Amino acid sequence: MVLILACTTNDYEEPENTTAGRAFGINSFDRGRRGETIDVRVGTSEVEFRDLSILASGRTWTFPEGAVDILGSDNDTTTDLEVFSVTFRRTGPVDVLLEPVFDGPVPDEVATETFTFNALDQIAASFSVDLPIVNNAFQVEAGTEVTFTNTSTETESAEWRVINTTTGKEEDLITTTDLVFQFKALGEYIVGLRAFDDAPFSSSISAVQVRVIPSSQPLVPDTDIDENEAGQIILKYSRDLDVTTLDPISSFTLTVDGAPATITSVAIDPDNLSNIIITPEVNIKNTQTATLAYTVTSLTSTDAATAESLPETAINAFTPNLFVLDPTFEEGPIQWGTPFGNNTDGVVRELVSPGNNSNNAMGITVNTDTNAQVAIGGAVELKAGSRITLKFDYLLPTTWTGGEWNTRMYPAGAFNDDFRTFHGTCCGLIADGEWHTRTVPLVGSGGAGTVVSEDMTVSFFLQIIANTSADTQILFDNFVVESVEE
Repeated sequence: MVLILACTTNDYEEPENTTAGRAFGINSFDRGRRGETIDVRVGTSEVEFRDLSILASGRTWTFPEGAVDILGSDNDTTTDLEVFSVTFRRTGPVDVLLEPVFDGPVPDEVATETFTFNALDQIAASFSVDLPIVNNAFQVEAGTEVTFTNTSTETESAEWRVINTTTGKEEDLITTTDLVFQFKALGEYIVGLRAFDDAPFSSSISAVQVRVIPSSQPLVPDTDIDENEAGQIILKYSRDLDVTTLDPISSFTLTVDGAPATITSVAIDPDNLSNIIITPEVNIKNTQTATLAYTVTSLTSTDAATAESLPETAINAFTPNLFVLDPTFEEGPIQWGTPFGNNTDGVVRELVSPGNNSNNAMGITVNTDTNAQVAIGGAVELKAGSRITLKFDYLLPTTWTGGEWNTRMYPAGAFNDDFRTFHGTCCGLIADGEWHTRTVPLVGSGGAGTVVSEDMTVSFFLQIIANTSADTQILFDNFVVESVEE
């Protein structure tokens, strides 16, 4: 065997596709190098470091004084170990320096490596509420809507629990930053907040006791009356009702398109005692106009207040949203695809905040000669034999100087003009920097049909052709596709 060693006049030459002759380290988060700051938690985040600097005969790791605990070592500022772990002892920035020992010279820019961390304190959950304290508990009258304001050290992620310990009823988990809750039932309550962060993990809980007492306020019906998916009409009162005092069916009057309609049953909801469930003989269609009236004779609340009657009030017919994927942009990262098409230069699709009476909306930035689309696959579930409508919220800024955009829906791999509808300043949209709602009927293939031919799951496409003179962002929110009941 003959070995041939090549020589060079250069002091340093890094072999191709290796890390020889340069500082190279990793940590268990696999990021934090080259100026990227990584968040960790004081006391609980354990980070492993590993020196991968090939051709190094040793190394020194250096930490700021008092910043970390090097596990298994009495020295918490330096170590020469190849692999080791630390926990963080104080908050604030922490720079970790790796200095390998090389047998030959290397350029300064690759002689060391720095990891940058930001050590965060553990989350402390807390919240405030404007209620009087009586006998060691917050006190409120039944029917009162109360706001609990999240004052935790971090408020980005929150979970609220409300438990009536008198009845044992627990409300569904609520994930808003602050809690707005109406106490409709008498009893002792626990209101708890969990403030947390998954990365870097930290979690803390705070809870208070709330006592709900009989109300001095009138017992009133909510005039926002909804039909549910089962075709039942839900009449809501301001607090829990006494089931033994419900009036008979004859006390309720239902009309549909101006004609009397038959009610087959009325009952107080056993799962929500503030609600009355009215079941009509025939479901209300979303193309019909329906009203409900209730003349109270006996109905009282659980705290013995007499209920007020309901005058003739419109009913909101139930219509399911066939747009089943990311219609409101409230489900985390945006699920719509990136822009594509004939000219996407400078086109940006992003999640923006706030939306139209919501946390988020979708923003699309366009410019001169934009011709681009964004789409979401398998987003809409259509049913055979129905006509459909599209409804969405939009905000066009005053800087919008013209152009055209359209929407279409069709199954994957079947590009066509099915259910295509044109929008834009040509078609009634308003460019005033305010939110508006647009509702349009959708027709079938090529505009020739009006009825969905078969059950199908379709993708939704939004195409924008703009000639605006500067970058302009259009906002979209709350997409709804509905079947027209006939």
